[in-house]
Amino acid sequence: MYQNNYFGKDKTLRRGNTPKKLQVINLSAIQERLGNLTSSGKAKTSSGVHEVNLKGYKILGSGVLHGKFRIIASSASSAVIEKVKDSGSEIVIEE
Repeated sequence: MYQNNYFGKDKTLRRGNTPKKLQVINLSAIQERLGNLTSSGKAKTSSGVHEVNLKGYKILGSGVLHGKFRIIASSASSAVIEKVKDSGSEIVIEE
């Protein structure tokens, strides 16, 4: 009744750019793991501001930040951007 190609082509035949899968991390996890991030070289503290480099991560909005932060990430939800700005910190989105 139906031809072999009735429902379209297989996904393996599609061409084009596939989006990169980003790892996800919550604001509360950044706050809790600040010591581990510092020892691994992803974070540093200078003049009272914690600078956290999380390229390859998407930041999600569960939790709050205590203190001044400058977070560099590949993506962030809109709730996170508002929470970070309300706490007096800064978030930078880099691709």
